[in-house]
Amino acid sequence: MPASAPAVHTPLSFTVSVIQAFPPQPLSAERDPRQAGRDRKAFLETSLTEAFERGRPRVVVNCSFDQSMDVRELTSLAKQIQLAYTQARNMGSKVQLHLTSLGPENRAWRGLEAQGVRGWKMHLHEKSVWEVFAEEARSGKLVILTPDADEELVDVSDEEVYVIGGIVDRSAGRLGGGGTPREVKKMQSLAQAQEFGAQKLRKLPLKSFGPKGCCPVLNVDCVARTPRGFGGSEWRTVGGLDDFWCCI
Repeated sequence: MPASAPAVHTPLSFTVSVIQAFPPQPLSAERDPRQAGRDRKAFLETSLTEAFERGRPRVVVNCSFDQSMDVRELTSLAKQIQLAYTQARNMGSKVQLHLTSLGPENRAWRGLEAQGVRGWKMHLHEKSVWEVFAEEARSGKLVILTPDADEELVDVSDEEVYVIGGIVDRSAGRLGGGGTPREVKKMQSLAQAQEFGAQKLRKLPLKSFGPKGCCPVLNVDCVARTPRGFGGSEWRTVGGLDDFWCCI
């Protein structure tokens, strides 16, 4: 990002779209590259179908914050979701992806349609995350990922549902109507979670395990590279975390 560009604040990025990649398939020197390509495509398509039908854990992008964003931010949100979906698909992820609050009036629809959302193997819901996963919310298995939470996320369970706040904030340094500075969006995902009585709020363990000086704001496609195993010291040992944490 150029030094002159405004900071991008994306609570959407403070989630764990946890990817469990299949091990790569070795290709022999004698194998037909075209056949190898066809085999790889079939493998990924099968993996995508399995994730759509039975994948775990479930990861949700809560798209109910569309009224707080301008067109540029909504376009950025759609692109981030598209990149996360593409990376999950290409890695053979077992995560089951959901988008909620996507009724016909949602202002995020236009950008998502431009990215091809209607052709994705992803669960799309007009209802809110609180309605779709009401049972999980009651049982304490709905995990709201927000940078404003007090507790860090150190473990990931297949039984839980992880919710990303679908928010992109490019307001820093920009002017709104009348030439007045736009107000930076803060604590929206936390406020909504508290309104609906969410029992489990978590943030990524950036202070505990991220490299010194890492940026606490991540795009969703960067977060999509998060490994499946989350417990304890694994945050430190996974290769490429420096690039993961500081990718924007």
